[in-house]
Amino acid sequence: MYLISGATGLVGSALIKALAVDGPVIGLSRSPSSAKPYKFIECDIRQAVPDLEEAEGAVVIHCAAEIRSSNWDDHWQGNVIATKNLLDWAVRHKAKRVIFLSSGAVYGDTQGKKARESDLATPSGNYALSKYLAEELCRSYEKLFSLPVVIHRLYFPFDVNQKSGVFGFLYNSIRNRNPIRLNVNGSPDMSITAVEDVVSAIKFSSNDSFAPGIYNLCGDEVLNVEEVAHLMEAVCEKSAVVESTGLSVQAITADNTKLKSAGWQPEFLFADYLAKLKFLNASAPVRN
Repeated sequence: MYLISGATGLVGSALIKALAVDGPVIGLSRSPSSAKPYKFIECDIRQAVPDLEEAEGAVVIHCAAEIRSSNWDDHWQGNVIATKNLLDWAVRHKAKRVIFLSSGAVYGDTQGKKARESDLATPSGNYALSKYLAEELCRSYEKLFSLPVVIHRLYFPFDVNQKSGVFGFLYNSIRNRNPIRLNVNGSPDMSITAVEDVVSAIKFSSNDSFAPGIYNLCGDEVLNVEEVAHLMEAVCEKSAVVESTGLSVQAITADNTKLKSAGWQPEFLFADYLAKLKFLNASAPVRN
């Protein structure tokens, strides 16, 4: 049995499809869903999560997050309070384990080096700080209630169904000839991760034999934003309308050795994504 927050999001919706073939899944989301392979509960986890007797002993997978707001209170409620409410639910229902999808943003400025799990977290900005505080909550509940917790620090997921984020933004901007702003030398360099690999890592870490702890979740490929834009140009068969910010940004990259040493391997390449995107682009109308 799995309980998944953010069930209608990029990762949550892909995860549910993969897990529903293995057993019962309950999805939580503020957005309504008509999906059939799982039980769906329209629920705002910024409030108390309702009890579900049939879900006792479930693996709780926390994908929901507040990402885009500029308001600190939104991040506090959406990332910290929401995590606390889900952890309280996990304790009440004797959850088998909690898997929390965090972000590589919690490391802060890594001076262009690949972040390691042993590095000190120095989060900057509302989103990064709230995700780090949510991680601290998870670790506290693990100690207080003997609740096994796996924290995955995710880096730049990509998927053809993506509507936002750097990949969705670049693709839609180039297709529709909207300007994009690039930093000096196309910075930052980014560790990138196929959503299919995110799903496989979460599924792998849901096993009892997988050791709780913090893991960087990313693929082996590193691209900068300018390189991604050029690849998108080839897919769209259009040139990007480019403006310069004049800024240089440090790399946002991670070392995934710890997760790979546990037995997981990334399988999907950015080239696989581009091939699917090219097929979709050929049949998709351009927005005017």
